[in-house]
Amino acid sequence: MDAELHRLVESFARSGGNLLVVTGEGVAEECGVASFRTDPRPFGYRGKSYEVRELMTSELFEQAPEAVWAWHLWRLEEVRRGQPGLVHQAAARAAERLGDRLRVVTECVDGLHRRCQHPAEGLFEPQGNLFFMRCAEGCTPALYPVPEALLGRTAHQPLTATEMALLRCPACGGPTRPHILWRDESYDEPFYGVNSVLETARRSELLVMAGFSGHTNLANKVAWEITHNHRARIVDINPEPNPVAALARRIGGLAYRESPSGLLPSILEAFVAAAG
Repeated sequence: MDAELHRLVESFARSGGNLLVVTGEGVAEECGVASFRTDPRPFGYRGKSYEVRELMTSELFEQAPEAVWAWHLWRLEEVRRGQPGLVHQAAARAAERLGDRLRVVTECVDGLHRRCQHPAEGLFEPQGNLFFMRCAEGCTPALYPVPEALLGRTAHQPLTATEMALLRCPACGGPTRPHILWRDESYDEPFYGVNSVLETARRSELLVMAGFSGHTNLANKVAWEITHNHRARIVDINPEPNPVAALARRIGGLAYRESPSGLLPSILEAFVAAAG
């Protein structure tokens, strides 16, 4: 960490400022988890071929729920092979020390932050989480873990009638759906916590964007929301160009073309140390 960044982090930590961290697809890719939204691979199921942009829609779910579930369960198995990385571990440690002063928003659906035992009250997953399902008919906002019997699936493996029966809502017996924000849906508070995320941004003074892909609207809104506070600053960490880097510099923050795992853990450690 360079001296300028160290001074910035220390100043906010010592003055009582709140820290908001947004982790993006670049963080997941460092853990061997491929992009969820931009996966280029077509998916074949029972003689039909689907594109990812179709499989991530409520429209196709209404027409072919079995195919949509089969693809999501396959991607879930790919995610399960990934392991939490340095960023997830550092964030979980910092959350234990900082309490309400640290909040983490992830644009990923891989559940890696949860697998590091990140405190639930300090974590937002506004894109959803592949490991959970919910009632497709909305009888309850409750989330249910995907049944263990459905884990370990391979690509294009057909779902049996017995397996489809496991994908029923425990409350009403109706169909369930993956707990994922699909492309033709909008953020809301009950399922995705959009209002809570934006309110957290308004109450934060330092925003660190790590591995942000630029594919999700909410993460962009978070970056703009924090600029309403004239004292707030943004630190962008991304080996790839992205729209937040220019915004960060424009409001007096910093941008680094580095890997998230190479810099974010040091930022969190420095913030914890300075916060006392």
